[in-house]
Amino acid sequence: MPYADPAALLPTGIATTVVQGRADITVPHAVAEAYADAAAKAGEVVGLTLLEDVGHFPLIDPAADACAVVAEEIAQLAF
Repeated sequence: MPYADPAALLPTGIATTVVQGRADITVPHAVAEAYADAAAKAGEVVGLTLLEDVGHFPLIDPAADACAVVAEEIAQLAF
């Protein structure tokens, strides 16, 4: 399913940031790193933030500190 692979859609012309937990066993951080590298090579504006000791779901848990990092990264893209 190439349409489900974000790297297959590059370049998009949309600034992107990737926030990933280093302890994520659902999606290894190497996947996020590979996407960020591919996006940069495609000329995209892309950021990558890897969070220590963070798994897959804290990034979307409003009570988790990691979620605040995601919200801040989104806010930065708005500027």
